[in-house]
Amino acid sequence: MRRHLWLLLTATSALVLIVQIPLPHATAWHFFEEATDLLLSERGLHLYADRPDLQFGPLSIVAALPLTALGRAGSWAAMVLFSAVGIGIVWVLADSVRRIRPELDKEAFERVVLFAGVLFLVVWGDVAVRTAHIDDAITIAATAAAVNAIVRGRPWWAVVGLAVAGAAKPWGLLFAPLAAVLPGTRRWVRVLLVAGVAGLTWIPFVIAEPGTLDASSFEIANELSSSLRALGVSAATTPGWVRPVQLIGGTALAAALVWRGRWTAAVMAGVAVRLLIDPAANRYYTVGLVFGMLLFDLIRRPERLPWTALGAAAVLEFGQFEGFPPTLAGWGRMAVTVAVIGVAVTAAASPLPAIRYRQSAAPD
Repeated sequence: MRRHLWLLLTATSALVLIVQIPLPHATAWHFFEEATDLLLSERGLHLYADRPDLQFGPLSIVAALPLTALGRAGSWAAMVLFSAVGIGIVWVLADSVRRIRPELDKEAFERVVLFAGVLFLVVWGDVAVRTAHIDDAITIAATAAAVNAIVRGRPWWAVVGLAVAGAAKPWGLLFAPLAAVLPGTRRWVRVLLVAGVAGLTWIPFVIAEPGTLDASSFEIANELSSSLRALGVSAATTPGWVRPVQLIGGTALAAALVWRGRWTAAVMAGVAVRLLIDPAANRYYTVGLVFGMLLFDLIRRPERLPWTALGAAAVLEFGQFEGFPPTLAGWGRMAVTVAVIGVAVTAAASPLPAIRYRQSAAPD
């Protein structure tokens, strides 16, 4: 990759950060400050029972410790650090594509990476700057690293990355089936290992306070602009079936796609299932879907600009702007997520990158 490409993407990331400063920023950072304070208190291992609204994994709290130790500067450090992480994710994604498709024309692919990188970094700003949701940022970054490990033929490093994703945020477990992409007699054991390692991070909290498990049933408002509303679910808060169906359904779909050789679609499909039946319609959810769609598009059709990812981002982002009809936003959200799932399930025509890679990969 030429240096100017990464200078342009760095400038884009910096611009996203600068533009957001006069506006509300780091709006979720207080959750991490409160979580780290609780973790270091006498009731540290009871924090999830005491604060079920803290919907991120123990690893995210540990990662926040050195940042919250900076006091008021902590949120600024988090925004700058994770803005840089966003650039790293683009690099990792581009490197993964180049390793699978070494025959690509460099100049043509650089234009695609620039387009995809700018798109990703703009929506990444919702996570890294506007909200400072470092839990989601860690999950996406760890998943990107796991994909790169898969492409490099390192299945156990992929397990590490996916376990980190799941330990940072429960929805990261949707991507655990990616551990089975590389061949080997124990490939599905790797998936169980991902879930087991991520689960181990919760064990001290569950032992100290069994009520920790109740945090999974924490209810939030069923927003008028959510796709759950568009599906006809009019409950005021989160129905009890939503979280289990999100996790089981999304993971099962991702596993089925990996099983059928469509692993490049697993991330976007898992995220789409989550967004389809989520009662919230937060803008920072968009980046997970965009990342999954870019992974899918760039590996399968690296010579084309990822317009579909741009379209999905536009529908999800603009639908949350003030004044936009919430019902219409919900229908748009539902249409995008259903379309993504449909593409993932029917995209059997060209799983060539996965097949090509499997033929050259060394068994574990």
